[in-house]
Amino acid sequence: MLIVILAIAALSSGWMMNRLTRTVPQDLSDLELEPDYYMEDFTTITIGENGLPLNTLYAIYMEHNPMDDSLHLQQPKLEIYRTDNNPLYITAEKGRATDNNEIILLQGKVRMWEENNAGETTLNLETSEVRILVLEEYAETDQNAVIIGKHTTITGRGVRANFKDSRLEILNHEQTIISQPDKI
Repeated sequence: MLIVILAIAALSSGWMMNRLTRTVPQDLSDLELEPDYYMEDFTTITIGENGLPLNTLYAIYMEHNPMDDSLHLQQPKLEIYRTDNNPLYITAEKGRATDNNEIILLQGKVRMWEENNAGETTLNLETSEVRILVLEEYAETDQNAVIIGKHTTITGRGVRANFKDSRLEILNHEQTIISQPDKI
């Protein structure tokens, strides 16, 4: 009788073990991890060693992913303050910030622009994805982009932007349109 009970227990244990291992995900990427915190009307300011702000990151909604310590952002806006120039503004539909906001990935309708002292847009760039290295003051995309200046419109694929030098490089230039200034 004892042998029959042990055999039934062994078979039941084997069946239960098999059932449990089938329901456990084999890969951690299969796990849908809930955020450990979130915030509406999120704002964070990064301060430099001199005590002055380097940039400000806003979002209408932010949630923190504890698995990779990243922030997932809805409608982010980044203001990058530069020593010798006016701030650079960048907006997108959504984004992700990693490594203490040192790397920011923006997606959807992404717009980067500069304004002069009168508040007029002097340079505008539109694309669909941008990777920003905040501390290096650098951004890049391999997507289609349109750059609009005061009298110039440039289209191409792939852009590198160096914020320190206010320099843009089009990797695959497609078209440049130069318009004449309005005559008064």
